[in-house]
Amino acid sequence: MSHALEVVEVTPDHALGRVGGAVLYIWRGVTTVRAANRLRQLSSEARADAGDGEGILLGVVTEGAPPPEADARGALAEVLSSGAGYFQVSALVCEGAGFHGSMVRAVATGLNLLARPPFPHRVFATVPSATEWLDERARAAGLARYRASDVASQMEALRAAPMR
Repeated sequence: MSHALEVVEVTPDHALGRVGGAVLYIWRGVTTVRAANRLRQLSSEARADAGDGEGILLGVVTEGAPPPEADARGALAEVLSSGAGYFQVSALVCEGAGFHGSMVRAVATGLNLLARPPFPHRVFATVPSATEWLDERARAAGLARYRASDVASQMEALRAAPMR
């Protein structure tokens, strides 16, 4: 990835950014419909800039973040389903161990069943495992520019970005 991270929005509850055709997001607190809709808009902007079939999606739910309410889950499902034709692959990292981490991963898996994205989408416990998987899938789709180490560093930069 040769582009610089564009930090789009950072609040106490979330962070949104993109690097070329890669759309990155972090849910830290309450996931709102407004934030999910902004993520969908950011995905559309990335698609307009990069072109169809050129995108990847990576999200992180930080440890302790509550599961989204039903209306926000619906908006998040729309993000996945609206990515048809643009995203080649998507991963979601649900950080945390124990019961809470398992519960959040179960909600995320259920959301995937609701959205039925037409591209590979998988839930992980760590960013390194997610980015390695994204790297393999992106390369298989002819998108060699999304190297695992680059995507992981951009996610860490988004995590460290100041509020906007």
